[in-house]
Formats: sequence, C-alpha cells, structure tokens
Amino acid sequence: MGSACAQCASMEKAEKSGGATAPAPEMDESDLEGMGSQDGSEVAASSDGEMHDKDVKQGVEAILKETGKSLKRGKTMAMKEAISTAKKHDIDKKTVAEAEKLLQDHKKRQWQEEVELEVQQFFDGSNVKDIPFCEKVLTKVKDAECKVEVLQRVSDHLEMLIITRELELDEVKQAREQLKQSCRQFVHAAVAGDGRRITILNLETGNKIPANVSLDPPLENMTVVHLSGNEHDIFIPLVSLNAFNAKDDGKIRQSKGFEALEVDDRDCVVAMRYETNEKEKGVMCIVEREITERDRLREAIITLMTICKS
Repeated sequence: MGSACAQCASMEKAEKSGGATAPAPEMDESDLEGMGSQDGSEVAASSDGEMHDKDVKQGVEAILKETGKSLKRGKTMAMKEAISTAKKHDIDKKTVAEAEKLLQDHKKRQWQEEVELEVQQFFDGSNVKDIPFCEKVLTKVKDAECKVEVLQRVSDHLEMLIITRELELDEVKQAREQLKQSCRQFVHAAVAGDGRRITILNLETGNKIPANVSLDPPLENMTVVHLSGNEHDIFIPLVSLNAFNAKDDGKIRQSKGFEALEVDDRDCVVAMRYETNEKEKGVMCIVEREITERDRLREAIITLMTICKS
C-alpha cells in the first residue's frame, strides 16, 4: 500500500488514542493542592480535542490533495484509502468529489491503455483475420472510449475483412441472381426504343451531357448517342468494356470535371474504359441518380463483358 495509506492509518490511530503516547506521572498531595477547578480542566480537555480533530482533518486533506496530484499506476489503492479516510473525518465535500473524479479519470485512462495494448496485440497476433474476434476488439474499443484513430483503425480493418471474406454458398447464389437481374434490366432498357437514357460527365469541363445507350440484338456492341449534338456517337464492342467506380481512380478523382460535382454525386459515377474497333481508347463517366443504380449499371456492364469474352 502507498505512503498515503500509511499516513492516513497513522492519523486514525493517533486520533483513537487521543494523542497520548505515555502514562501520566504519579502526583502527590502538593500537586493535588495546586490543581485548578474541575470545570477548568474540562474546558482545557475540550479545547485540546478540537485542536487535535482540526489537525487530523487538515492532515487528511493534505494527503488527499497530494495523492491526487501524483496519481499514477499502482497508486489507486492509496487514493481509495485517502478518500475513505476523508469521508470519515467530514472533509469538505467539494475536495472529496474532486478526488473521486481524479480517481475515476485515472481508472478510465488505465482501461484505455489496456485496451489499446490489446488492439496492438490483435494486429500482431494470429487472430488478425478472424471477424468475430475483431468484432469483440471493436466493442472493447468503443466501451473504453479509446482514441479516434484507434477506433478508426479497428473499424476499417473489420470492414475490409467483411468485404474480402469468402462468400457462403447461399450468398454466392444470391450474388449470381443479382448480377443476372441487373443485366436483364439494363439489356431490356438498352434494346427498347432509343435505348437507355444516361448522363455523361465531361471530365474537363464538368458538363453533364445527356445521351442514349443501346445494344445490338446479338449483344456484342454498344452504341452511345449524344443528344446534345456537340459530341460524336461512339460504337463500342462490349468485350472491350471495363466498368468500375469512378471515385476509385486517382486520375478521374483529380479531374476538374469530377471535382465540380456535388460531394454526394461523386459516389454515383460509373467509369467505363473502352476501345473501339478503330483502336480508339477512352474513358466514359456516367452519372447515375443513386448509389444502388450505379452498382446495378456496373454489374450489368461487367456481366455483358464477361459473357462476350467467354
């Protein structure tokens, strides 16, 4: 136990013994004659008791404050003892409350340090790719209210584990069905009438250009017709297409046209790399209304490309 505990215990012991450490000497008759009245003796004893109690309180309060200033790992018990002793001697409630808050904050910091150490051990250990284990670590980090960067590190890692994990059999079937559905919807719209309406983003100017995209019956080629009349139409073999989220490409992300978009719209852009029969290469960015529509379009293009290559 710390020095504060020993000091508090010593003070309590002294108080219980009344401060006397040796027996009173024997008195003869002359001593008795020289003693004052009994009332005077009681007043003196009362005064001494009050002074002693005041000294004890001051001492306990000083120990409490000093322990609080130097509070660190291994001193928790000493602080608890000091607070307990202070309450017994009716030390100022504000002083005790401040000491209790210091102790609570100290214990919280200790917990955070322990959890952050567990986080580092997790990333260095064999369970780093275990999703349930990572979820438990994340829960601890949140409960301990660890630093933002620690929380972000564990959260990002868990998200990556979930995204890159192997799909269960039923999830594979569900994903295949989703791809088929996305492809059917796109093809149905692209072969009917003038084709599927799209909005093309000019990466240099930021202009949004209305256009129609259509597919030929054999589903081998795509034709993009610009409705503004200022751009030439594009005839693209489906086998040359590669669709991806535009924001994931550094060059596109840094273009003036992409930066001109509203922040929410940047998540809704599908980029398609292509090569025409004349070996003309290019990138076309299509702005969809919602993220889900972006995903459905990307899935349809990838599915069509895969079918044409097979």
